[in-house]
Amino acid sequence: MSQANEAQLIESIRSGKFSERELINLYKNATTRNATAVMDAVKNKMRADFPRAANRMFGAKESEASALLEDIYRKLAAVHDFTANRLKNGVKAGGQMISGQKYIDVYISYKNGNGFGAVLGLIQDDPESELTAKVGYYKTGNDGFRDAQVFQMHDFEQAVEAYKAQLSKVLSGE
Repeated sequence: MSQANEAQLIESIRSGKFSERELINLYKNATTRNATAVMDAVKNKMRADFPRAANRMFGAKESEASALLEDIYRKLAAVHDFTANRLKNGVKAGGQMISGQKYIDVYISYKNGNGFGAVLGLIQDDPESELTAKVGYYKTGNDGFRDAQVFQMHDFEQAVEAYKAQLSKVLSGE
């Protein structure tokens, strides 16, 4: 397939000209031809327009982000005692994803008994936008505050290090 034809097909996919069944067939054909740009376009369109079919074909949209955070959580849990965490341990779905405001919003977090917390989240606004990492440090209550840093995924290791620094403060009681 020429680049011009491929670009035209991708534009047709994005414009919504194809049904669910046609998109599935396009994806299968693109896979046999290793046309990754077409595969990505079909995947994004299916995630937006046919989420149930997309989950059946590709798995949950947040599965890769969740797996990345799960790996970080396991490594940290091997070093730190999280039994005093006031929040659920492990990877959680964020409210913005649950409400449909964000395409992907998953995170790990820890909050101590003094109301201080640290969070590492992965967020994506929509299927076409980039995934970003967000590190937060906060305190709940009347004297509460919330600080956050956003990292691009090529700086993910920096985000993890920033989270570890915030987590250490929270674990020490701050």
